[in-house]
Amino acid sequence: MFEKAKSMDFDYVDILERLSGSIGIGIALLALIIIFTIAVPKFATPSNISSIFNQITINMVVALGMTFVMIAAGIDLSVGAQMAFAALVCGKILQSGILPPIPLLILALVVALFNGVFWGFVNGIIIESWGISSFIVTLGMLSVIRGSGLVMSQAATIYNFPRAILSLAGVQFFGFIPLMLIVTLFLAAVSYFAINKTVFGRHVIATGDEREAARAAGISTKRIRVIVFTISGFMSAVGGIMLLSRLSIAQATLASGAELRAIAAVIIGGTSLSGGKGSIIGTIFGATILGVLDNGLVIIGLSDFVREIFTGGLIVLAVGLDALRRRLTEEVD
Repeated sequence: MFEKAKSMDFDYVDILERLSGSIGIGIALLALIIIFTIAVPKFATPSNISSIFNQITINMVVALGMTFVMIAAGIDLSVGAQMAFAALVCGKILQSGILPPIPLLILALVVALFNGVFWGFVNGIIIESWGISSFIVTLGMLSVIRGSGLVMSQAATIYNFPRAILSLAGVQFFGFIPLMLIVTLFLAAVSYFAINKTVFGRHVIATGDEREAARAAGISTKRIRVIVFTISGFMSAVGGIMLLSRLSIAQATLASGAELRAIAAVIIGGTSLSGGKGSIIGTIFGATILGVLDNGLVIIGLSDFVREIFTGGLIVLAVGLDALRRRLTEEVD
């Protein structure tokens, strides 16, 4: 009898694994697309599909970096501030006119990306050197980076950039696939390979799953955690550059709340808040669900407030499924 109950529990765990994993998230995304396509005929038009792609790319690329951090049992609340700072740095260099347009653009991109790597590295070093919660450190660094951006820009909005950077947001393939989406999918492919096919990826998962056991096995968990925060900083800088290209402005208050949307995409995509479990494909689906949901609700005519309710409900549901899965797993074990 006990064995039968145990087997049934295991089946429940398996079902929850599938529901909270990439398969379940993919089915939910497909269902959402079908519902909006039936409810709003113009939802599936090429122009609206292109709009959705543009909406999801920035959050998706930031969420990719957040996935590394959360699999390693961390969290990064400073990604929005890092995006704004990268956009400011890029914008300042582009405005300087110290080089011809193309070399100037390359210099701006490289320096902006370096700044993202720098802030991410600083986050990781402080967290691991001082043994402070990543939540507290990155919450503090959010203010530090925002403040640094305000000082650098003197709280002014930067605009009037060379056409080269602004044109990046408008480049499309086949009439509806933005260049920024291709860049994001390339970064997603690299991230997937890193997590699923490399020793580094296995070390990230082990660090998040059981840090003491990972350390006992010879894994440098401190180094792993510094690296994942550095990756998050790099991805945030990429997102900041994309945001600059899309909005044609840079200011220190850009991307406010971006950290919440990135975390939402990662959680909806099936990554566990406790670490040790996550999926790049799930994150892609999670970010896409948020973009499709926002776009569909806008077309239907619902307000921003209603969209916030739906997003919050999705996060609660995803966290609830993860918590239930972990509780059943513990009971079976």
